[in-house]
Formats: sequence, structure tokens, C-alpha cells
Amino acid sequence: MYFPEYWKTQLTAKKKDRRAIMIDEKLQEIIAPFLERPDDQYCFSPKEVYPPQADRLGEHYLEASYRCAIQRSAKRAGVERWAPNQLRHTRSTEIKLSDGTAEEESALLGHGAIQKDYDHSKIELAKAALRKRKAS
Repeated sequence: MYFPEYWKTQLTAKKKDRRAIMIDEKLQEIIAPFLERPDDQYCFSPKEVYPPQADRLGEHYLEASYRCAIQRSAKRAGVERWAPNQLRHTRSTEIKLSDGTAEEESALLGHGAIQKDYDHSKIELAKAALRKRKAS
């Protein structure tokens, strides 16, 4: 579970609200080495990916970096242009088509905010929904 300090809708959210993002075990294994860095360092750095260009790259990726990289790659591959947020919409559709409940969809996708002392029932529902999908 990840609770970002800032997220897109925070400007309109109540100060006591928090967003919870479910991170399944497979992804946790993948990102674990990056999380072992000191607190004052970014987890992912373009300088590590593109060492020859390190002198002209920033210390961290910008919000648009991921989207831009995907769009450039799609263009090079000659496939239709798309954006990363489409993955979230696709996942939502998959949950609906697999007989997932609206509550499971909401919990898995992080819809709505979770109170500062977050709603454990919603988190448990999201975990159960992840286990249900793994089993199928």
C-alpha cells in the first residue's frame, strides 16, 4: 500500500483525505531495490538509464516523462498513439467484465479518498479483490 503525499485531485480534496494505491506482491518485488535508497534520493533517475547523457539530465523524472516516453516509443514502433491513463481505464473495464463489484473496482483503483486514519475495510476489500483476481 502506498500513500502519496500529493496527488492530482488533492487540490479539491479535504485536508484529512489520503489516497491509497494498492501495490501487488509482484510489483513490490520489482521495485524493492529502488526503495532501499536514502530518503533524500529519488527512487528512479534518468541518469542511471541514460549514462552517456547524464550531464544534461535532471535528478528525477518529471510527471510527463512516462507519458512522453510511451508516446515516442509508440510512434517509433508504428502503433497507434496512446497514453498511460488508458491502462487504468482498461483495468476498470476488466474488473467490471470479471463480475467485480463496484466496491472492488473502487478499492482497487483508489477511487475516492481514504481518511487520515484510513478506512481499513476499504483496504481489506481491495486486498481481497486482488487475491480473488490472482486465483482466477
